[in-house]
Amino acid sequence: MYKDGKTYLLVIEWDTDEKPDPDDLEQAETCGAYEYAETVAPEELRGAILGAKEEARDMLDSNGSGWVSVLVGVGECIDDVDAENAEQVITFEA
Repeated sequence: MYKDGKTYLLVIEWDTDEKPDPDDLEQAETCGAYEYAETVAPEELRGAILGAKEEARDMLDSNGSGWVSVLVGVGECIDDVDAENAEQVITFEA
């Protein structure tokens, strides 16, 4: 999977399977994505994947429903990596 000299991004996406309430200004986001880590070496990538998997499981436990995915792919920003072009997708479901 690792390509020498490429920058890998790990992105965590989630969806709680809940409908957002427009009247509840304090409601947590029901879905989204954020960059978890950026790595450039194979050993960094392995460690970052382990950390992202742990974070994803913790997030799923706190959400109580839905799914959380860790996307691993080559890119410079979060928009470069999605479920269709990721080299690895690890998904956890409640």
